[in-house]
Amino acid sequence: MVEDISAPWVPGNPNDRSIEGFRIRHGGKRGAMSRKFYKTMKDDGIGPRETVIGNLTIITVSDELAWEQARANPTGTEAEIVAKRREWRHKRAVKAGKAAAASPKHISKRRRQKKMSPAQEGAGLRKYEGR
Repeated sequence: MVEDISAPWVPGNPNDRSIEGFRIRHGGKRGAMSRKFYKTMKDDGIGPRETVIGNLTIITVSDELAWEQARANPTGTEAEIVAKRREWRHKRAVKAGKAAAASPKHISKRRRQKKMSPAQEGAGLRKYEGR
């Protein structure tokens, strides 16, 4: 069977309660969440709660919903970290904007070209920049 490559990426099966299923559902359009990122979250104590049944490790629906709620509404240290990251991103964006505006290649530094009539274009006359 050949897959339709033009089809949009759709998160995995909502009934797959495995760790792999969780990573697929919480990935992005480029693919599943990486194993390294999942392990980092677990090591930092912000990963989802896992339930072990025999040799099977699953993430229940309620645990997944609780994890999503906790990430959407951070508290304590996590909230402080999120606020610092937002502030850092804002400062970075402002700095990049100032650097771009100061560049001689910035759109605000370009001059508008005067339009030529079709007769002038046909005669091979060169456009010149207006002042």
